[in-house]
Amino acid sequence: MAEFFELRQQLQQARRQKDQAGDTVFAARERLKRIEAAQAALERVFDPENSRHAAERERLQAERARAEGALKQSQAAHARAGLRETDIFKNFAAFTDPREAIARLNDQIPILLLPVRLETRFQTVPSDAAGVARRQLWVRIYPDDCSIDTFEPTLSEAEITGAQQYWTAIWEASGIEEQERGGWRGLVAGHGSGRAAWIISNYQPLNLGQKPAKPLPDDVILTIPTEAPLGAIEAAATAVFWREAWLADGDKSKEDAAAAALAAAAGNQRAAEIIAQYPPANFGKEPAPPRTKQQVNVSTAFVVFPKSEDLETKQRSWSHAP
Repeated sequence: MAEFFELRQQLQQARRQKDQAGDTVFAARERLKRIEAAQAALERVFDPENSRHAAERERLQAERARAEGALKQSQAAHARAGLRETDIFKNFAAFTDPREAIARLNDQIPILLLPVRLETRFQTVPSDAAGVARRQLWVRIYPDDCSIDTFEPTLSEAEITGAQQYWTAIWEASGIEEQERGGWRGLVAGHGSGRAAWIISNYQPLNLGQKPAKPLPDDVILTIPTEAPLGAIEAAATAVFWREAWLADGDKSKEDAAAAALAAAAGNQRAAEIIAQYPPANFGKEPAPPRTKQQVNVSTAFVVFPKSEDLETKQRSWSHAP
């Protein structure tokens, strides 16, 4: 009896280690795929005269070499874990006959039989030694849905995008519950409620504790999503620029004045980069009629996400068999 439970515990531990090693292999493969995709994208626009392109190509080549090395190491660890599982199972195999194993179970604890689906076929099998064909009943058993595990902890690239859109909507809502529900409904529509809860629990803004708040539902928070936060001086100047540009409401002279103020704070070239790289996601938002832009409170806020290259993601939502 003691040997049975001890071997079963060893087998369970070996399988957990094998699964963990398999997850590591999967993450290493996905990282390599992302690097290869970045290399392919760079090669499509590569300019040998562009020093930034050359530096990026060199960086990606070095990163790919490291990723390939990590993949080989993780594959070797997975193979070792598989061999250990096989060795333990050989010793455990004697206990796998249910006619024998059931006698080792505690008869004070009831056995739960979960529902299954059965499919049956009558089949004619080849004749026996006497030359008589035999008929057999073949039975195929399918596990019920409650027995099937399709959960994958690693987030996909599409799920990361959905999470960013959700958190951006939360920043825009800034504590107004009905508006926050709109962001949640959008995430649930794409991924389902259970998966949506997992996504936002495992992907959150770096500045989650700095989420803004607005006192009135009609107030506007111009929300700038980014993975590369600006310094304090540039962030303040950028916030002022987008607020003034939104209030300008198409007035060219006011827009030019806002751009000139940003250029004075950050320099002409840097100001142009900021305008191109840090636009508010909801810059086109209009106040609910009959209010005008001058009649609502407007401010600017940044929502800062983890860098994509630092995340372990997958390219597709489904990657493992259930």
